[in-house]
Amino acid sequence: MARKLHLLEVITVFYADDILIIGSNEFECKSNTVQTVNLLRNLGFIINLEKSILDPQKNIKFLGFLYNTQTMYISLPPEKKILDIKEVIKRFKNKIVREFARLIGKLVSSCPATRYGFLHIKPLEIIKNSGDY
Repeated sequence: MARKLHLLEVITVFYADDILIIGSNEFECKSNTVQTVNLLRNLGFIINLEKSILDPQKNIKFLGFLYNTQTMYISLPPEKKILDIKEVIKRFKNKIVREFARLIGKLVSSCPATRYGFLHIKPLEIIKNSGDY
């Protein structure tokens, strides 16, 4: 399927059952969406229109990140930024290795949207691996 879309010059990002369709302008986005939907239907896929966003968007949430095509920034949604990390820190009070590793995991998941995020995580990884937490 991805190969067929590539031959049609449709740029897509696939992850499990999520698809991000990319175009350089509104017309191209609409055209790419129509081609992708038609291909999926021809292959027997059923598209859940209630969960799908078929109109071009300048800001979209995809795989837990907010993509802004005007500023070309990727950011974390507010709920992921604060609530997830806050919850892990609450449980971290017991200083269990598993919880420390989980905290690092939450922070790592936000690295693609954080400038130099991996550089900030590295010292925590070193502490975790040394057992000095």
